[in-house]
Amino acid sequence: MLNLGGNKLRGRIPDTISPNSCSLRYLDLNGNLLDGSIPKSLVNCKKLQVLNLGNNVLVDRFPCFLKNISTIRIMVLRFNKLHGTIGCPHSTGDWEMLHIVDLASNNFSGMIPGILLNSWKAMMRDEGMLGLEFGHLFFEIIDNYRPLGLKDVLSCFNKFLQMKLLKLLASMSPSILKQELVDNNSFEIDLLRYQDSIIVVNKGQQMKYVKIQMAFTYVDMSNNYFEGPIPDELMEFKALNALNLSHNAFTGHIPSSVGNLKNLESMDFSNNFFSGEIPQELSSLSYMGYLNLSFNHLVGKIPLGTQVQTFDADSFEGNEGLCGPPLTNNCSDDGVQGLPPQASESSHSQNKSSIDWNFLSVELGYIFWFGIFILPLIFLMKWRLWYSKYVDELLYRFIPQLDFVYEQHEGKRYRTLRWRY
Repeated sequence: MLNLGGNKLRGRIPDTISPNSCSLRYLDLNGNLLDGSIPKSLVNCKKLQVLNLGNNVLVDRFPCFLKNISTIRIMVLRFNKLHGTIGCPHSTGDWEMLHIVDLASNNFSGMIPGILLNSWKAMMRDEGMLGLEFGHLFFEIIDNYRPLGLKDVLSCFNKFLQMKLLKLLASMSPSILKQELVDNNSFEIDLLRYQDSIIVVNKGQQMKYVKIQMAFTYVDMSNNYFEGPIPDELMEFKALNALNLSHNAFTGHIPSSVGNLKNLESMDFSNNFFSGEIPQELSSLSYMGYLNLSFNHLVGKIPLGTQVQTFDADSFEGNEGLCGPPLTNNCSDDGVQGLPPQASESSHSQNKSSIDWNFLSVELGYIFWFGIFILPLIFLMKWRLWYSKYVDELLYRFIPQLDFVYEQHEGKRYRTLRWRY
């Protein structure tokens, strides 16, 4: 195990791991200032299970070469400057044990290739057929551990300490000795195990899992430039607990096969270009505790069902065509509120933006001129007198039919404009 996370290490990760000399099972360089590329010599670490390179400034492409390590369980690459597609057309092998993948907040682009998802075998576990792995992920620090007997322990001390220890043991009852032996064995086991921990964004919040369940399955591809429809292969991840595809450029419909994700507890599809209706199958996911579909182009009635309608309106905001609870706008007789966008997503967004700004500029113009001219005329006597004098003069000069007339009122003489007949 090598854990150098949470420091201020700079520079490149050395690419000097020679073949047949790497016994690493756990490598954590998270939270440093490391730049450069992901060292390809990591492929020589055939026993690697946890690779955490998140929160650095690595500039590279997706590490397809790691597909040659079938033992990898956790791969965290979030918050770097990785770019390009995540397809691996020339790589062989499967990530049969991979169950936590975090690619968030990079510059990955393109479509998510189905052939890559098919290699993530552990995420397709069917609870009924294959069963789930139980227990926490840990590493045995000493592989060849052999406890010492009492004679071996006594041989390590001088005669004085040997006598003291024997007298102490003789004074203890057999029941106490037995309990102490059980407690010490348990303590020794804890000392000989390294528990892994990881920080993930689940249910909209950043969480630290001090003990990672081997059955926990998590995919986060948020804050990238992925596009295209959701791959059908992703909907086959029956063991998936959390899925985050937010802040990308995904298009198309949310597939009805989302109902296959029976173990899903958290789903975030917000800030994309998804269109069409929300599939009714979403309401069948009984474990769902967090849902965010906001700021897409979804239309129609929000599916009925106790699970979906327990979420706040924030989960659906930014979809002008959605209607029904928990939103305040009701659906029409045909169950549709508004129409799906006819133009492309980008043009729709640009037109909407320009219309909003034009409308806003007109309103601001009226408010500005109202504040500059109208309000002083209402509240200030000097402004009213100025207006009366100079505006009347302008009208008198430019309209020949107007002429000044002097009138007497309450002992005062006033000049007013009158139309000449």
